[in-house]
Amino acid sequence: MLPLSTPVPFPVLHPPLVHDQSIVLLGSCFATEMATQLKYHGFDICCNPVGTLFNPDALATLLERCADKRAFTTEDFLKNNGLNFCWETAHSLAGSELTEVIAKHEQARSQLTSYLMQSSHLVITLGTSIVHELRDGRIVANNHKQAGSLFTKRQMSPVEVEAGLNRIHTAAQRLNPKIKIVVSVSPVRHTREGMPQNAASKATLLLAAQTFAIQDHVTYLPVYEMVMDELRDYRFFASDLIHLNATGVELVWSRFRESVHPDHQSRLDEVAAYRKLAAHKSRTDSIKHKSLVEAKRTALTQQYNYLQL
Repeated sequence: MLPLSTPVPFPVLHPPLVHDQSIVLLGSCFATEMATQLKYHGFDICCNPVGTLFNPDALATLLERCADKRAFTTEDFLKNNGLNFCWETAHSLAGSELTEVIAKHEQARSQLTSYLMQSSHLVITLGTSIVHELRDGRIVANNHKQAGSLFTKRQMSPVEVEAGLNRIHTAAQRLNPKIKIVVSVSPVRHTREGMPQNAASKATLLLAAQTFAIQDHVTYLPVYEMVMDELRDYRFFASDLIHLNATGVELVWSRFRESVHPDHQSRLDEVAAYRKLAAHKSRTDSIKHKSLVEAKRTALTQQYNYLQL
């Protein structure tokens, strides 16, 4: 029987992911999908504390701010339509009260810095190489729904993307010389830019990411390739035909979990069983069910005190 898809092998991470080491995930919404799976399976993770960031320049700027220990100040914010926002972060952190917005940004920066200093891996998922650039040459993380006249929209070159990735590497190494970087390209297409433009954007990211991954302490994870070749079927996509649906995400996770240490694979299944038990709503004896859930949780945390339950 002929195979129904083209298998894309995933590389083995050195070292592999383990439950007693934290993990940082930054980048596109696909990073959030994998972070959700890791958290569900008991890992200690930090994911996009300043919101979703799509381009490599924004990610590099964020990590450099952490490495330089540069606090967010009033000079980093603008106000329009009643909202204070920062060009370096996502719109989800904008707000009407400047003091609260600065505090929220500082909390996010502090959390990310702390995690980067102690984590075993930094997982970067690049979303696009099409960027909005201000007149002073700064590439913004988010245009915050501001007037298009403020920006020049352009395509980054492979050299620029690789330079951004190298800045990420340098900043991460300054904070934690032992941290390993895993880089991938999001399979989510940016169709609003146009399909030819999206294809060029993804090709630019793929070329730069694979060149970047030649160096030590970096691994390229072929998530984009898996979705495009193994899951080449719209049944794995949501109704918008752009994002993966639950089945698609689960299939990618089934491959991503191969990055977990062999000795911790059974732990993934144990935690998943606990999550399913906890999510179940008993119609007959809720007190007994609650007791079973608590007993299972206690047994897991006593055996593996580093699990995040």
